[in-house]
Amino acid sequence: MSSEILLIREKTIKKNLENIETLLNKGEICEIQNLKEIIDLANNKISESEKELKLINIELTTNNVKNDFFDPNECSHKLKDLKKRLRKLEKKFNNNHETLKDNIDQDDETAKSIPFKSFKKLQLATRTSIEMENMTGNILGNLNNQTNQMKNVKSKLGLMNSDIDSSSGILTRMIGRENTDKRIIILVGLFLCICILALLIYKIINKFKD
Repeated sequence: MSSEILLIREKTIKKNLENIETLLNKGEICEIQNLKEIIDLANNKISESEKELKLINIELTTNNVKNDFFDPNECSHKLKDLKKRLRKLEKKFNNNHETLKDNIDQDDETAKSIPFKSFKKLQLATRTSIEMENMTGNILGNLNNQTNQMKNVKSKLGLMNSDIDSSSGILTRMIGRENTDKRIIILVGLFLCICILALLIYKIINKFKD
């Protein structure tokens, strides 16, 4: 194994560790609907990193090579910690999967509403972001295709921004409409109270006159 290939493997492992941690951070705060995809991506990254780490350890042991800027043991401990976090996410997904399945039928009517459509657009934007990170992690092994990949990233960013802007506009209009409805209800309530109070005063005055 040449020193250049060894360096590429080390960079790949470091990049994968960063991507795995990012995926786990998203998984800990995302909706249960998106968790399965994040778990699968993290598992793939971990498997790839373990294979690369084994090859590096073989090379370092066989050729008695030492790299002061890369510590395989540190990376191995980091992978173990990330795998523990991933197992917790898998447990969380399995515990909530049946509940999510039961709620799918109840959400059929909701799927026709504007808020749900906005939520689906945000889901698409999140999925696009995850796909971009996965694609970026493989750039070191596909240097000849780097230009085309960056064009794809730019296109997906444009779609994500458009979806987010559209969703934000819809939610803003909904909030404005809700506030308007509240004001109308309050004004109508006040008017009815005044009418009822006026009617009571009128009856009391007529009673005393009699």
